[in-house]
Amino acid sequence: KEHRQNMTSIIESIDEHIINNIIQSRSLYNVAIDIGPSSSSNKSEVGTIKMSDRKIWDNLRDYGTLTGDNAIEIGLIDELSLIDPLDSLLIDAKEKNKRKIRKKSRKRRKNGNGIGGDSSSTSTSNSITDDDNSEKDELNYFRAEKKISLLEYSSLLKKKSKVEETKWKIRETMDTLSRKSSMTETVFGILGYSAPNFNVDEDDYNKNSWKINKEKIAVVNITGAITDSIATSVIQTLRKIKDDKNVKCVVLRVDSPGGSSTASELIHQECKHLPQPVVCSLSNTAASGGYYVAANADRIFALPTTVTGSIGVFGIKLDMSELASSYGVNFDCISTGIHSTANGPFQPLTKKMEMNFSRNVDRVYDQFKQVVASGRSLDLDYVQLVAQGRVWTGEQAKEIGLVDELGGISRAISYAKRNHTSDGDADVEMWPKRKTLMEKNLKVTW
Repeated sequence: KEHRQNMTSIIESIDEHIINNIIQSRSLYNVAIDIGPSSSSNKSEVGTIKMSDRKIWDNLRDYGTLTGDNAIEIGLIDELSLIDPLDSLLIDAKEKNKRKIRKKSRKRRKNGNGIGGDSSSTSTSNSITDDDNSEKDELNYFRAEKKISLLEYSSLLKKKSKVEETKWKIRETMDTLSRKSSMTETVFGILGYSAPNFNVDEDDYNKNSWKINKEKIAVVNITGAITDSIATSVIQTLRKIKDDKNVKCVVLRVDSPGGSSTASELIHQECKHLPQPVVCSLSNTAASGGYYVAANADRIFALPTTVTGSIGVFGIKLDMSELASSYGVNFDCISTGIHSTANGPFQPLTKKMEMNFSRNVDRVYDQFKQVVASGRSLDLDYVQLVAQGRVWTGEQAKEIGLVDELGGISRAISYAKRNHTSDGDADVEMWPKRKTLMEKNLKVTW
């Protein structure tokens, strides 16, 4: 019953948030609709409905799927387009660009017919004014003349970014080698690669050299169940970040339903010992171990519909002894203590084993509550009230003090830049980074 009440509370909270967002974004406070012909005449009458009325949304859900016409009628969409508007826009843009070119050519020919100094000076002035006006006009035009798929566009951007990144990495390597050996610097000079820009174009270097030692924000993703392998990967990442002096803040991006308490504790401890401050952004889910790793962050951000909390612990004891026995399979073992085989799947659960399991679960649960109380500066008794395995939406979590602000990853990064960098600006790096071929072929242990 309590679980059902908890889940009902979460669903209703998310539902309320979605409805309010639709009403605000679409300005659906009062909607005029056609209610059909009046009783006194054949003319159609217009009525008004209050979209803030919960019954209206209940009726919409009961009705089921809406057609486009239905959606227009109540203001959920603005227009029905029977064809792809992009093709029309591209054709229109091409025609407008052609007309502008012809117009500019005519004006240039006209202005070029002036006689004497005054006329030439006037024509120059007119030409400048016309160019300025045309630039202003262009802002009102859809100027693209070709369409490509989002996948193709994304691929082009990635290729461009990779080429630029490789170019600057080569420059960095050449700079490092030159500093170590004057002979290397001389050889580079003979080959036409002089310090400080080396292989990078001089203008490009002058424009972007400030990026070399620019402050950075590191975004570390923790996605999926928190297992030992996930913990190992995250800890390796955090230790690399720890040694990068240009990283001024770490943003943990958590999208996890939880997992191993040991793995969560390892990540939590690594975050505690980072020299950089930690800001946490909770994605769709950050429950149980997902919240454990975030609890000690300087600032926690969550979406209003994030499912978080679940401050609780459970243990599972698999007992297959009866199943094995039903097939005539029996197991026996010799151990040094009654708890030595407690985790074995063919060992029945005894009262002493149950007491031992319960102690361990309670111990981890107390530790979890202590982590939350310490990290969130909350009273332990209060944490007990909001714990007990209950899950909360991001909006509810903010009200009870488990979350600081509502917002997504962009807002968390903006906060990190604003509060943990010298000038409010920094490059954003996504971690873990892709491994190079050499790193893939090497075994990394920690």
